Amino acid sequence: MFNESSSKLGVAIVGCGTVGGATAQILTDDQSILAERVGPQLSLRYIVDVNFAHAESLGLDKSLFCTDLAQALDDESVGVVIELIGGTTIAKDT
Repeated sequence: MFNESSSKLGVAIVGCGTVGGATAQILTDDQSILAERVGPQLSLRYIVDVNFAHAESLGLDKSLFCTDLAQALDDESVGVVIELIGGTTIAKDT
């Protein structure tokens, strides 16, 4: 949840393929630029997926990896969830 007193906004990305991986990289590598443009500091808290091979190849922080969507959704520090699962199967069902 966004707390104006802390000016941090927790983010969870669901799906870490091409688009999700690039989004995670931007959120982690360009925090100062995003804070200038957006206002609150965007803080990536979770990368939710079933396979982290692509995320690992990008050098993303393994502490962000989570296979449990419910854990990310239940975390009160997360104010934004970005769904970036490709295709029409699991993305549609979830």
